[in-house]
Amino acid sequence: MKFLVTNDEGLPSAFYADDIEYPDGVPPDAVPISDDQWREFINNAGRRRWQDGAVVDYDPPSSHPGTSEQETLSDWRIGLIKNGRFVDVQARVAAARDSGAEIGLIAWERFEYANYVYRSELMALKDVFGFSASEVDQSMNWARRLREPSTD
Repeated sequence: MKFLVTNDEGLPSAFYADDIEYPDGVPPDAVPISDDQWREFINNAGRRRWQDGAVVDYDPPSSHPGTSEQETLSDWRIGLIKNGRFVDVQARVAAARDSGAEIGLIAWERFEYANYVYRSELMALKDVFGFSASEVDQSMNWARRLREPSTD
């Protein structure tokens, strides 16, 4: 079984799996969802929300001002390295993978092998990566800044 925590708009802010132990446990406001509902969120990251006890289509705003929507995995990981977050994120993802939980395996696959990192996917997996929503945006901006001309 999976659990879902949403923001005020019904967008997923965190997923929890009953086969993973969390230091603070599953939040009391988490809603139980089926594996099929969880997959619907994961397979359509940023395009589904929770409304009246069901997964429904969501058409997101065109962008988040000042934040990249997509970066290469390489740039994103280099951004993490340069800002001292890589080792922690890598350890968290490895622990989630080693738990055998599907969400951990998906996070590992994205962290190790994806060509691109998408903001919407990071938002869906942010708790596995150990990020808050603002840290997701910050990590995307670190990657974006790698492409900007140096002023040195």
